[in-house]
Amino acid sequence: MTFGVVSGEYTQEIGVWAPDAEGAWPVVVGFHGLGGVKEDWDVLATELAKQGVVVFVPDFRSMGAPIEMKQDLVCANQYAASVAGDYGADPDQSWTLVGHSLGASIVLIPRDDVLDETGGALDPCIDGRPDFVAIVAMEGCYYDSPDDPISDVTMPEAGTPVTLVAGEKDETCPAWQSENAARALDEAGYDVTLVTIPDGTHGTPLFLDPSQDPWAQLPSDDPGGQATVAAILSAIESAQS
Repeated sequence: MTFGVVSGEYTQEIGVWAPDAEGAWPVVVGFHGLGGVKEDWDVLATELAKQGVVVFVPDFRSMGAPIEMKQDLVCANQYAASVAGDYGADPDQSWTLVGHSLGASIVLIPRDDVLDETGGALDPCIDGRPDFVAIVAMEGCYYDSPDDPISDVTMPEAGTPVTLVAGEKDETCPAWQSENAARALDEAGYDVTLVTIPDGTHGTPLFLDPSQDPWAQLPSDDPGGQATVAAILSAIESAQS
């Protein structure tokens, strides 16, 4: 597995984890949570790269103005597509978006909605945007309360298969958030898979323990983290079939 950091004229830094061997690998683009950084994904991205996936995780201004966040997301996605081949990736094979926490909500937003009302800020990044074929949303907060209906902006583009990952012991975005979202997406006609991690917390999909300050790294063989790896690989495989 190799790791590097790239950036373009209109992007923040983007971490790249890639297999050592040559091949035509599928691509994952990961989005971190509120106040997060690309380094949060190191263990998860490393484990995916070991399984033959090229992983791009951009930093983005998650605590900035909405237009700044939109620009970072769209430009990072486009730039990743432009350099993916340098890492043995085949963007035409499978381009999967994976988000954690705030990133989970972001990957469920229809692509055109991300581009709306941006003026000229995204003009340099609009051409060449890849079409993604699957979504994995991990530990997302989608509702204000258990009784709220899912918002329309959390419905991705029609026909996109969605995997939701929820930790049973997540106190930040409780499991009912993903359970309710899975039900709403299923009723709306989406192909939805819900993966519940026993004893999983908000950091489990990223192999992190949020009970520590700063968050402590879990071992790479952590069962909850590996369950997330398996869920992402399954989403990629299903999208390719």
